[in-house]
Amino acid sequence: MTLKVEHYEGFNTDLFHEYEIYKDITGCPGISKVYWYTIEEPFNVMVIDRHEVSLDELVRGAPIDIQTVMLFANQMVSSNLKFHGDIDRLL
Repeated sequence: MTLKVEHYEGFNTDLFHEYEIYKDITGCPGISKVYWYTIEEPFNVMVIDRHEVSLDELVRGAPIDIQTVMLFANQMVSSNLKFHGDIDRLL
């Protein structure tokens, strides 16, 4: 798990908006699950899953094969379809 912290500057903060987005897209493949958000002055705090390896860390570590690229592409397309389906449902 990861704690994301930002200095408290009122209720309309970037971290709160990020928390709301994570709540809306929970369940998409490859999207971290958000557990909690609170204001503990002087900070805003969010608790979120941290994936073991980010795409950036994986690519920098060693060359990746075509199968891995295709798995990431499939996951990105699936997430995109779910995300846009949720937006269409809200509209």
